[in-house]
Amino acid sequence: FVSPYVKAVLRRNSHAITVGNHRVSADELTYYYVDAISSHYDETYNMYYSYYGNYWYFMLGFDTTLALNKQVKDTTTKETWADYFVDLAVENAQSVHALYDDAQTKGYKLSEADQKELDSALASLSTYASYNIIW
Repeated sequence: FVSPYVKAVLRRNSHAITVGNHRVSADELTYYYVDAISSHYDETYNMYYSYYGNYWYFMLGFDTTLALNKQVKDTTTKETWADYFVDLAVENAQSVHALYDDAQTKGYKLSEADQKELDSALASLSTYASYNIIW
């Protein structure tokens, strides 16, 4: 849902940022953006639901019915929730690519079982996307 903020700035499949020697596409950055929002949502739910019941929703800090780039997260810096999640997306992309580079440098290889699990997960993505109408 919320990726239009990223997509408004970047065209699909275009180069969004560079992380080390890796060119991160707008689609990949959108993945990290949506993942950051989802993680915040899940973390807030897990932290507050047992105490506040259905009122945990108010602890999110933003209104899910409004555009994130229209909601200020930090009144001092004027940072919006969209800005915050874009920053998290970039940090997550940097962490993932640093981990990948380190594994490559050290010659890490997936075990056969791990490769099978990865292949299975990747094979299910198109099915998941078709059921959920993901662009």
